[in-house]
Amino acid sequence: MNGRVALGILGGGIVGFATGAVVYILVNPMLEDASGWVRETQGLLWNLVPFLTVLGALVGGLLLNRSKRPRP
Repeated sequence: MNGRVALGILGGGIVGFATGAVVYILVNPMLEDASGWVRETQGLLWNLVPFLTVLGALVGGLLLNRSKRPRP
């Protein structure tokens, strides 16, 4: 793995984490105020943060891993 791919993984992970954290911060208060089964989805909402972190790192690494040479 070269430095460019590592930078893509790190950058993508940071963007994914930030996106997941913002969504969690914005949606969590609405779920706390809800009642019934909707309130129970609050625990599932936290799973969005690590999922988007891993997804962002994967996408960032794949985007910067592409070769600039045209393939035959």
